[in-house]
Amino acid sequence: MHYVHIHQSYKLRKGGTVGYTSRLREGFSEAGISVDDRIRFLAPTSDYLNFNKVQPRVLHKMAYAVNKRRANIHEFLFAARRWNSLRLPSDIARQIGNDIQSIAIHGVYNVPYVDHYLRRRFGSRKILKMLTTHDAIPHHMMQDENWMQSAFKARPAEYAELFARFKARDREAIQKSDILIFPCKEAMDGYFLWDEFEGLIKDKDIRYIITGSTPLDAPKPPELVRSYYGLSPDDFVVTYVGNQLKVRGFDTITEAARLLWNNGVNVKFLVAGAKGNVTPPADARWVDIGFTDDPGSVIHAGDVYLSAGPQAYFDLVTLEVLSLGTALVMSDVGGNTYFHGKSEGIAFFPPGDAPALAQSILALRDASPATRQRMGEANAALYAAEFTPADFARRYLDLITTIHKDYQL
Repeated sequence: MHYVHIHQSYKLRKGGTVGYTSRLREGFSEAGISVDDRIRFLAPTSDYLNFNKVQPRVLHKMAYAVNKRRANIHEFLFAARRWNSLRLPSDIARQIGNDIQSIAIHGVYNVPYVDHYLRRRFGSRKILKMLTTHDAIPHHMMQDENWMQSAFKARPAEYAELFARFKARDREAIQKSDILIFPCKEAMDGYFLWDEFEGLIKDKDIRYIITGSTPLDAPKPPELVRSYYGLSPDDFVVTYVGNQLKVRGFDTITEAARLLWNNGVNVKFLVAGAKGNVTPPADARWVDIGFTDDPGSVIHAGDVYLSAGPQAYFDLVTLEVLSLGTALVMSDVGGNTYFHGKSEGIAFFPPGDAPALAQSILALRDASPATRQRMGEANAALYAAEFTPADFARRYLDLITTIHKDYQL
């Protein structure tokens, strides 16, 4: 039996580890594939930051310090120094049977306590641990860029310890995993920025599986969304939904916007997502709506969507944009390069090159409405042909079947 671990409740509209596993589970249902005798999805009754009666002080600190990111340095370090004391919550542990042969673990932060539980319960019995990381670059580098550097720049000694503990957790997660699973080989590119990665995977079994996603709903008509945010039907609108971070390429997007405006190009930007480490332009042509629970309507209201990260994994939002039939401009890096030649509705630019991104946006603005419509239709067709949840589920079942056969399970 293969088990799929998830540390929070299933939510189809989330990204990362939770969104991935939720879409996978949905895919088996959509495809009408019964896998009860082969694959079992563990279902937590409480999120991993709220374990019942399991190291409550550590978990309280972690929930506040790591998840909320509003704690002082002492609270961060308190949590980081005690990562290895976290234990698999009993509501998940009770669902793991003696028939377990392999388990999929999503996110490096979940490996320590899953590994501890398996060793404590099953001893030396071999159970394959399959790790999917879900980050465009190693997790410790991602966290460092997102908040660690800025939060603790005035405390160099504590910062050095915290960074080292994040890095050690990444290292141990790879070492304790038998198999690493990536969406495609290109999605690994950002991991080679870590000088230890090549050595860590030298003798590691690495497998690949292309993700799928549920289609993104857009319940509000584009004209209604445009009108609500002060955009006219004739405006050329560029959209972005996500955190406003350098690691997401938000700095490149803002710079491209300024370049276009400085050259007299009247392009509007409709942006949704949480504030981050990049300050957006103060310009009437930049419409920042903050958090939205309806990203589909926002994206569908635009003429083109931007995915501009300096590194790329295999973002679920990319598949969602395809499902909406929206033209897409992507940084030509990492997992994004998988889409080369897949659709005429996808354009590429060199990562971090704001002038090139501005030119790509300009080319789309100057294209005829018929051309942009054809691009959108090509993207919708690509999604329907390759990236539905059912496609994802079939590929996953084939992968697990192959792995079990290879390891004679």
